[in-house]
Amino acid sequence: MNNWLSRPVLISLVLVLVLLATSFSVARADPGWYTTGWQYRKEITFNSANVSANQTDFPVLISLTDADLAARAQNDGDDILFTDSGGANKLSHEIERFDGDSGELVAWVKVPSLSSSSNTEIYMYYGNTGAGNSENVTGVWDSNYRMVQHLHETSKTGGAYNDHLDSTSNDNDGEAQNGVSMNGTGKMDGADIFDGGDDYVDPGTPFQATFRGSFSIEAWIKPDDGIPASKNSVVGTTNSDSSDRMNVESPRDTGKIGFFYESNNIQARAMTANAVFSNGAESWHYVVVVADSAASGPGAHKIYFDGVNQALDGTDDGDNSAVTYTDWTSSDNLWVGAYNQYGNGANWFDGLIDEVRMSDTARSASWIQTSYNNQSDPSSFYSVGSEETTVSAVAVGGEIYRINKLKVLAPWLGLMLTLLLIVGGSTLLIRRTLVARADKKRL
Repeated sequence: MNNWLSRPVLISLVLVLVLLATSFSVARADPGWYTTGWQYRKEITFNSANVSANQTDFPVLISLTDADLAARAQNDGDDILFTDSGGANKLSHEIERFDGDSGELVAWVKVPSLSSSSNTEIYMYYGNTGAGNSENVTGVWDSNYRMVQHLHETSKTGGAYNDHLDSTSNDNDGEAQNGVSMNGTGKMDGADIFDGGDDYVDPGTPFQATFRGSFSIEAWIKPDDGIPASKNSVVGTTNSDSSDRMNVESPRDTGKIGFFYESNNIQARAMTANAVFSNGAESWHYVVVVADSAASGPGAHKIYFDGVNQALDGTDDGDNSAVTYTDWTSSDNLWVGAYNQYGNGANWFDGLIDEVRMSDTARSASWIQTSYNNQSDPSSFYSVGSEETTVSAVAVGGEIYRINKLKVLAPWLGLMLTLLLIVGGSTLLIRRTLVARADKKRL
């Protein structure tokens, strides 16, 4: 009888051991925590519907205000970093702005693979008081970027070509000239305000190599008057004999965006067929001009406005088919916010300019559309998960495992205790019944 009665107890003990093993397995089955020094992370999920086509090494804008960052990250944001979906491989990132009091973050993260068919996940880590600066600024921008200026700096440094820093490894830093106001409210963070009179930013280079082949020019602009009475140049330059010229502008009285390129006295022109601006103060717009040296005729140039490839005015194409991009030799610096005409400014821009980028490649339509989707409305481009935390972690076989504490074990422990009570109570009841019957027979 005693052996028979012990079977439920033995079964219970076996179940308890199985459940305990399962519990600890669940609690520790979380490889990929970056390192034990980082106490918190959040998953960021990019919505594939906003990715125009699969992208590689894409610089994604992360712009958010997060109370948990304010409470737990270092005040300068040095401990903020990003990893891939596995949680352990660190991604290159650049912090344009972090406010430790409010938790406002503006950062750029190079995502190795951004899918248009399924959502892409990365992790944002924070909460390490001993961490040094975790950024890799130049690593965010692929080798085709020749200049990336966020224009977020708010005051002149007093030194030459240090007012606006180039985020690429090319050091094409800018000098704000003639009273450019550097404290404008930008599309991303800060921006420069150009008065339409004599303001410009000089990046200190003519971009000779860039303009000898395919190239792309990007900027966010906010004109004070959508249809200006005079030309407004976003960027522009010409050499002393005008044999090499390049200009991205809003021509006077048209409300259009135009592009002018001349190499070795052979001209190419492109202009949007329709007005993209209207009279009066404008909102922010994303303007991209692409020159494709592999194409011919009017197809060699494309103008994008807010991510959309615009129809061009075919009557204003100049000699596009005859342009040879390899002949560009201008040694005069490109200017932002004006047309550098033999070292004297012209076509002064009136309004705000933010996020100016130069690339020595023809960026694709999908790249430009995805950039617009991301930068125009970051909160729709991705979602941010709830905070995850780790209290302790151990290294096993080179991987970091974290223990999720009682919030993982509690359901299992509760089930085990309930099972023990049921089995123990049932066993005791059966034993008492059998003992009572045996005593009754003896009587």
